[in-house]
Amino acid sequence: MNFQHLTRDQLTRVLDACEAVENSRTITSLSTDDESSSHTSASHDTASKQLSATLASIPDPAIIELQALVWAGRGDFNGNLGENLDYSKTRFDSTTFEYLASKTPLKEYIENGLRTTNLTLQD
Repeated sequence: MNFQHLTRDQLTRVLDACEAVENSRTITSLSTDDESSSHTSASHDTASKQLSATLASIPDPAIIELQALVWAGRGDFNGNLGENLDYSKTRFDSTTFEYLASKTPLKEYIENGLRTTNLTLQD
């Protein structure tokens, strides 16, 4: 099964933004003094906003497919992408971008979803 809307470029941008959020979390957790902590907290906020902006820049049909991929990577519906896509279409609304951005292990879910589904993305 291939996605019809989610492209490799879009997915790469999301994964890169997830990586930036993860890196900022790691730096924040290692900070010890107040000045360093406020700087790294601002860095984390910036990375989180960039992830949200990246997700918001992706067309709705591709976000529906991304959400289904995330759910497959999380093990929902036993990783059945078809069932996840059907359910994702019924659950999509204006909060889907925020929902995806809030998933702490989003990168992990996406990578697991790609492995679980043996998915090929269009260029």
